[in-house]
Amino acid sequence: MLSIRLFKSSILAFSLAISVQAQGQTKTAQQIFDEGSTALAEQRFDDALKSFENLDKMSIKDINVQSSIRIRKGEALARLGRNLEAQNNFITALEQIDQTLPNFAADIFLANKYLGEMAYNRYDYPAAGEYYLKAADFADRPAVKLNSMAGAIAVLMFVDTNRALEIAKQADEISQSDKSIDKDIRAQTSMLLGRAYLNMQEFAQARRHFGKAVTLLGGLTQSSYINDIQARSDYATASALLDDPEKMRQYLSFTGAGRFEGSAFLKASDVSLPACDPAKDILPDDVVIVELGISSNGTVTYSRPIYSNKPQKIAVIFAQAVKNWSWTVDEVATIDPFYRALTRLELRCTQETPPQPTPRSFLADNLVKWLGKENIEPQNELSDAAFALKLTKELASFGEQKPYAKQPKKGVFTWYALSKNAAFAYNKQAEFLDLAIERAREVSAPVEVLAFLQLHKPFDDRDSGLEHLKRLRAQPEFEEDAIIRAILNLTINDSEKRGKNSEYVIALLQEVIDDTRLQERHPLKIGAQVRLASLYQQLGAEDYARTAFQATGLSAGQCAAVDSRPKLQSTGSLSSLYPNDMLRMSITGFTKAEYDITADGKVVNERIVMAYPPFGFTKASEKIIAKGTYEKSFRPDGGLGCSTATNVIRFKTPR
Repeated sequence: MLSIRLFKSSILAFSLAISVQAQGQTKTAQQIFDEGSTALAEQRFDDALKSFENLDKMSIKDINVQSSIRIRKGEALARLGRNLEAQNNFITALEQIDQTLPNFAADIFLANKYLGEMAYNRYDYPAAGEYYLKAADFADRPAVKLNSMAGAIAVLMFVDTNRALEIAKQADEISQSDKSIDKDIRAQTSMLLGRAYLNMQEFAQARRHFGKAVTLLGGLTQSSYINDIQARSDYATASALLDDPEKMRQYLSFTGAGRFEGSAFLKASDVSLPACDPAKDILPDDVVIVELGISSNGTVTYSRPIYSNKPQKIAVIFAQAVKNWSWTVDEVATIDPFYRALTRLELRCTQETPPQPTPRSFLADNLVKWLGKENIEPQNELSDAAFALKLTKELASFGEQKPYAKQPKKGVFTWYALSKNAAFAYNKQAEFLDLAIERAREVSAPVEVLAFLQLHKPFDDRDSGLEHLKRLRAQPEFEEDAIIRAILNLTINDSEKRGKNSEYVIALLQEVIDDTRLQERHPLKIGAQVRLASLYQQLGAEDYARTAFQATGLSAGQCAAVDSRPKLQSTGSLSSLYPNDMLRMSITGFTKAEYDITADGKVVNERIVMAYPPFGFTKASEKIIAKGTYEKSFRPDGGLGCSTATNVIRFKTPR
């Protein structure tokens, strides 16, 4: 988040008599300390750690010197990614060191700054704010003090916005009055003061300070450094919240939004958003703007909130959700490095319910039982990209040997897990699944397991997937099993086009309904009857639809939970809905919408849950979504045909 400056040795004033024998030469503790400090400065962190570990073992009586050594050891550990060990060293040292001695001010600063970074990275914003402020107290010059204050302001505005505003005012006063502070730092303090006002919902005051930051950075030029983009984006956001679309568009056009429509971000393996939850005060109309960066391996390098209408309650929750997104390496390659480094999204909570069970989910338990818990590696909190790295590293460890020769079921799980991991493209996922199926056949897996794996074969287009399903249906090993046959029929129905294929689809559904091998109230039979009722409704045969539905024995509320989702039929004329001024300035972007579909195929309750650039296309997208029409669904009470459907709208200008 913020830069940490290396300091020279802080115990040069101490003449340490302790010495050690090293390669025939006697070295004093001071020499070893200096060697370690030099190694840190030269980024030889392993060498630095060895030096400070050697010092840590020596009988140094001065508790302050011990603490200084421990802080440097903590820095080496932190640079090596051993954060928990580093944190313990920093905390212990700060508890023991005499913080009134000026000789150790640099060490105290360093420990607090690192602890602030660690707290920030784990989204413990209250702790991060306090550590940054303590670091500021021990800074050796104004620019370094402002850097630490900036860290505190950035996190505390989402903990205690009023306090953050007061600190931001102090930082701005220092930066504007001290002539030694350069323009970039003054612009940064103006931006942070503006964001504090923004999160206080004082948008006019916020915009005034954002404008000052833009001016300090050179104005609306073709310069596109990170600070320029941030300041202009801030100004555009404040303008949108002030209902000043002209200024919003003007400043957006200087952020690069016109050169990137942004929908590549939607290719993330998991763009899950926090669920709307009144109990947690996360409501559908609440909004958060999150800034993020993406590494070349597809993981999110950082995500932080910029603005929220409820900054102290929900902002950090959204930033944490974004941190778990991930992309395939191929997908990341399509995103310009500039936008990977910094992009902002407008986000809202999701009202999407957990996915309704698909027909093939009836076989999931068969796979889990056959594999056994000992062969299943839980993903836990890892993103898809991080989990993929873990599994592929394990595969690589076999070298030339056959992977999982002694644990074939573990191999089936690993390849299956990789086949549905969105860190890989479709063709690579298909390769992994073929390996899983091959190993499953080698060890004579049950037909239900083989069917489950085959049903999950990934395709990047509907027609190829549909042909695969039809080939599976013709295989004797699957044709003879009533449950697998029914699952294939329903899955083909859910993938098939309507219209001229209606007779074929009706025959598939009727076969499931008439199959005497399935119990009369089997969930697959009920699923077929509900689908048949909706299909008849689409064909205008309402009496047949009602008869088919009555055979299910379901209530109106249960119906939508087992039916397939209605398919989009028409979007109407959309070209006139591209905002004219955005088009004129060649500003592109995307939105993701959630909405409900009534039984007669109309869209209601439309809302935007994700948008790039923030507030750029939100209103236009709501109008576009409202124009959509869907297949009719049979609902005896005329209720919703589908609750919380989603769609993506891309705004592109002619090239």
